[in-house]
Amino acid sequence: MLPLFCCLVVVVVGGAVVVAVVVVVVVLLVVEVIVIVVVAVVVVAAAAAATTTDSRISSQQSLLFSPMKNSNHINQKIISV
Repeated sequence: MLPLFCCLVVVVVGGAVVVAVVVVVVVLLVVEVIVIVVVAVVVVAAAAAATTTDSRISSQQSLLFSPMKNSNHINQKIISV
């Protein structure tokens, strides 16, 4: 009777260990997916912010430099006349 009880204990403990390992692996996979998604969202947000900033800077630069371009164009016409 004792060997049967020992076998039962080994099977139950072994099953519990297998279940625990499976749970740990699944939790780690879920955490990895969450981390990947968060990093992807942060990278996309940073890229969008950089693009928006670049477009704002370029539009401001074009506004700043367009009078100079126009004045140069006018000066060239005056000089050519």
